[in-house]
Amino acid sequence: MRLSRGIRTMLLGGLIAGLCDIAYAVGFSAWRGVAPTRVLQSVASGLLGARAFEGGAPVAALGLALHFLIALAFAFAFHAASGRFPALTRRAFLWGALYGFLIYWLMNLVVLPLSAFPAPSRSRRWS
Repeated sequence: MRLSRGIRTMLLGGLIAGLCDIAYAVGFSAWRGVAPTRVLQSVASGLLGARAFEGGAPVAALGLALHFLIALAFAFAFHAASGRFPALTRRAFLWGALYGFLIYWLMNLVVLPLSAFPAPSRSRRWS
């Protein structure tokens, strides 16, 4: 079975975005002394809550799968929007960058607050 060009584009875009994002998160966290497993468990904690940090490698693998699922979903959404608004593909770097900022704010202001992600208490946040 041969995948259509649109499906290949969505998959490639989602995988590249997901890889860049998780590489940054793991690298930045490692610089601060946080293990990659912990970073991936924090992704899974959006689904499992605080108990995700007790799950070890299987929960980290779930976090990695969820991370790429989210990245692929956002790539699909951009592809679907570009079908309705062709300007998105004519100036893909501009709109892609703006879309990245939109995703960042959407994840932080909507998705995380609605998820089971254990928000740090105010006293721990600044220590």
